[in-house]
Amino acid sequence: MTAFLELAGKHGYAETTTRAIAQAAGVNEVTVFRQFKDKDSLARTAVERFHPGAAITGYTLDFGVGAKAEAMEGVLNVLRFLRDTLWERAAFFRFNITEGFRRREIASLMADAPELARDLIRRALERAKPRLRSEVDVPTTALMLQGLIAMPMIFRVSGVGETTLAESDRMLAASLRPLFREETA
Repeated sequence: MTAFLELAGKHGYAETTTRAIAQAAGVNEVTVFRQFKDKDSLARTAVERFHPGAAITGYTLDFGVGAKAEAMEGVLNVLRFLRDTLWERAAFFRFNITEGFRRREIASLMADAPELARDLIRRALERAKPRLRSEVDVPTTALMLQGLIAMPMIFRVSGVGETTLAESDRMLAASLRPLFREETA
């Protein structure tokens, strides 16, 4: 499944043969057909297997908001979780942005992933709202933060550049600082 996602994300769905998939996976082509029947079944199974929906919806927002640092760390942990979930599924992500939308049945399986991620960010910001500046627009900020997670991955899978985890952590933390009110004594 990983071999399929990587190859189809790089070369396109139509250009990715079952022979190439089998070779990349280190199996016989007959094994691919025995396991998945055809390339469309393999694609559906791979997308279902690597779809981040269950991980995202299973994330529990249990951080405190009694202090600015506590609330900011809680939101930062949500962003790190989403980033790590995305980075662990790099092949899924690449396939999604390069090929998934071209195949209606596959696109429908992947369509909710970005919305689930944005909703988790929005809910984290809503939870932290007592510590946010009053002018923070939660839906817009959620979209902005989602982009800050997605853009380094887009650069990574397209070969444009690589962001380290440390750089990503720094950027995510820096993006949150202006959103939170200063605490008064």
